[in-house]
Amino acid sequence: MAIVGRQSGKTRLAAAIATFEAISAEREPASDLFAVLVAQDQRAALRTSFRYAAAPFEASAMLRHSIVSQTADTVALETGVTLAAYPCRPAAVRGLRARVVVVDELAFFISTDGRPTDVEMLRALRPTLATTGGKLIVLSSPYATRRRSSGRRARRR
Repeated sequence: MAIVGRQSGKTRLAAAIATFEAISAEREPASDLFAVLVAQDQRAALRTSFRYAAAPFEASAMLRHSIVSQTADTVALETGVTLAAYPCRPAAVRGLRARVVVVDELAFFISTDGRPTDVEMLRALRPTLATTGGKLIVLSSPYATRRRSSGRRARRR
């Protein structure tokens, strides 16, 4: 787990790890494996983590040839691993088998009704790694709720 300030490059580094895990995997017959990138919402996942993870495939002809298929939020590779972006909805990742999971900005995972979903998301992700011995990479900037002051100062008597 890394707790690092904003704009420190943590997402770029974690995406590189996910890409490495996806391209270096040994093919498992009759098995779908994933390199999962999770962010607060689908747009954030595609805008940051997935874009960084997919960039090496665009930059390198050798890596580009390892792509079997590609969609807006997945890159399926010859290794049998699919690099995929998901929002922080626990139901979205259930049933997957992952070689690596990158969770970006975990402290900020909030449901649409305002409840934190960080613990639920980790509970849903851990079984995806259970049979593969995969890596769980959790990144986040620090987060704490602030108490609102009443705006009044105590008067001296």
